[in-house]
Parts: sequence; structure tokens; C-alpha cells
Amino acid sequence: MVKETNSEITGRLKNCFLFYGNDSVLIQSECRKKIHSYFSGQEPQPVVFNGTEDYGEYIQAIRGQSLFTSDTAIIINNPSFLIKAVKDEKSFDGLLEAMRKMPDSTLVLMTLSGKPDRRLKAAKQISALLADGKGQECNLLKPQKAPEELISIFTMRHKRVPFDVRRLITDTVSAWSEVSLPMLQSIVDKACLLAGDKQEITMEVMQDALPRYMGQQIFRFCDELIAGNAEYILENTRHIFTDVSREVMSLGFLSSRFRQIKMFKELKKNRITGKERLSLMGLHSPWQLNQIEKEADRISEGAVDWFLNELFVFQYRNRVESESLNVLDLFLRFCARQKRYKERVALSRHRFHRIR
Repeated sequence: MVKETNSEITGRLKNCFLFYGNDSVLIQSECRKKIHSYFSGQEPQPVVFNGTEDYGEYIQAIRGQSLFTSDTAIIINNPSFLIKAVKDEKSFDGLLEAMRKMPDSTLVLMTLSGKPDRRLKAAKQISALLADGKGQECNLLKPQKAPEELISIFTMRHKRVPFDVRRLITDTVSAWSEVSLPMLQSIVDKACLLAGDKQEITMEVMQDALPRYMGQQIFRFCDELIAGNAEYILENTRHIFTDVSREVMSLGFLSSRFRQIKMFKELKKNRITGKERLSLMGLHSPWQLNQIEKEADRISEGAVDWFLNELFVFQYRNRVESESLNVLDLFLRFCARQKRYKERVALSRHRFHRIR
């Protein structure tokens, strides 16, 4: 049964909503939640339209009722009247009239990939009917803000996240190219289920809760790569870079880590310290900065530049020129470079001590 009533407030309808943006997963999640809450958990199977411009079908769905229940949920995906001018204004006016007169037992949800063109007359007319007058924007999160959002969700669930686990979250999630809020919520759901009654989210729990393609292995792999450990790289590359999807995500992580090291070295050369360095690097705590500094001390700026350049060439040749290259060759060449670098550093230190 419907608990809400469809009273009009300055022309707005309490059973008409719009969800728009670039996060399709979040949009669909919000639609499901709205249907569930509006019909008090006894939601009907929604009638779904996908981009049709037949206003008559919309009107028929709004006015019609199921043989089994009076409750009706209608989802109109990507309606053209929100992004381009209406050609058949008479039919569109009929749709508006049907929406104004629809009973409380009918719920209309509209979704849009992107943003509505609010300059359009039709978009303005629809906005005037929406329960909130504007619709709800559902966008992907920026990767640099996603770790903080994930930790915030844990806090709301009364779970404590230790510093080592925070680093795992930051290093993993900030390396993703796209971050959806429902994905973060599902990670928290899984972690809380694994943690049970315990208030602390342990490293083991977090590793199990994160998507498998970004397990703890990639962090160890990055450390060993910087160390130039060719034996480890040779043995473990095939276990981490198992398919195209995991290769893309894992290379994205390595690229992000090396770019952070590069930025740290640039800021250090320019004598930028403290809060300004944290802000410019998009970090949230001195602890994170200390971790990057430790890694930066183990690798030269030239090596960072070499790796980022060679990684770009590798990805370009693989994707654009459709060459079948093995990423292991790139890693081993980098390890050889790191070995020569460490030998030069060791020789320099030896000469320095002899002079003293």
C-alpha cells in the first residue's frame, strides 16, 4: 500500500521523480529504493520504457492499472523531451495532463544518462512537476575522494578502521578509474558481514571485502618492483595480471603510485612542505605522505620518468596499434635498471666511506 499522498505543492507531485548523471548503477539503485519506500516494501513490478518517444504509451501506462493490483510503478529511461525540443507538443501536453491527474497509487520515475537541458521548455515543465523541483544527480565519485567516502560509511556503521587498513583503502580505491557509491556500499556490507560483532575492520577482512582483482598482492608487487626484485616479479606477474581487466586495473594502480612519487619529488625540489604539499598531492594525512616519502627514497626521479614513459608506450602499442606485448618484459627491464641504480648508489657510498 502507498503511505504517501499525492497532494500538490506549488504544482509539484509527490509521486514524480528524476534521477540523472553518469553513474548508471547508482541511478538504478535509487530507482529501486524509491519504489520500495513509496510502496512500503510491497512494490509492484515496474513498467519500463527505454528511450521511446511514443507519448501515447506513457499516457496509457500512467492511466492504466494492473489486473492484480492498483499500484503502478513506471520507469522512463532517457526520455527525449529532457535533452531535445519536443516535436509533437500536443501529445506532450497530453502526457503532462496525465501526470498531473495520476492517482497516488501510480509512481513515475524518469532516468537520464547525463544532465537534462534545462533551457528546453519541456524540461522546465517536467521540473515543475517533480517532487523536489529539480531531480537527483547521481554521479560517479572522484577517485581521490572515494577512500574518505568509504571510511565515512564504515564510521556510520560504527566500525573502526585502523591506519594500516586506511592505507590499503586509499591505495586501492584512489587508483580506480571509476568509483560508484553502490560499489563502496557493497564493499562495506561485505566487510561488516565478515567482521561480525567486532568493531574493528582488520586487514584480513578488508582484503577479502575488496574486489579480488585488487587484492593485497598488487601492493607487495609494487614494493618489489621498486626494489628491482626481478626474481619475485618473474614468479608473480602471471598470478596478478591474469586477464585484460585485471591488467588494466593493476597497471592503473602502478601508474597512480609512480605519479604520486613523481609529484612528491617535484614538490621536494621546489621546497614545498607541510600542509601545502598534502593539499597539492590530494592526501588527507601526514601518515600517507610519509609512506610515499619512504617509497620515493628508494627510486630515482629518472627511473620514475622512465617507467611512466615506457608504460605509456606499452599501453599505446597494445590498445591503439593492437600489438600483443607482454607486460612482464616491461617489468624486467625496469628491474634491470633498478639493479644498476642500486649498484651505482652502493659504489658511491663505498667511495665516500673510503675518502673519510
